[in-house]
Amino acid sequence: MLLPPVPVVVEVLETVEIDEPILSICQKLKTFGHAIALDDFQLHGSNASMIELAEFVKVDFKLCNRDQRQEIFGCLKNKPIRFVAEKIETAEELEAALDEGFDLFQGYYFARPVILSKEKSYVSWFHQIRLRWLSMQGRARWR
Repeated sequence: MLLPPVPVVVEVLETVEIDEPILSICQKLKTFGHAIALDDFQLHGSNASMIELAEFVKVDFKLCNRDQRQEIFGCLKNKPIRFVAEKIETAEELEAALDEGFDLFQGYYFARPVILSKEKSYVSWFHQIRLRWLSMQGRARWR
């Protein structure tokens, strides 16, 4: 597994079958300082083991109604988890997410995706992250 030398958030999709190998990989990622996000989170048995590893729980506003979102919050309120409201497309949805206690927000309300060429965006992104990491290492040595 090759990840940049800075912490990243690894998103586990709702389609991933949670088994021992997946749990093991996620535990290793956490020991290396990376965070785990559970995408399109819903309460069911198959993702219960991942809750202990997750730092972020993403809740799709198109899939979950207010009652379902409140149930998720109720079950996870004592966990050190940050809640992400996904697919926020209107001011009303943002207001509801704020009222319900979400920490972070994603959706077309904030910005539309920008399509970049795969090769150019990846290389540029990777080099920017690498340069930032190297500059942080240099500053740490001189302190």
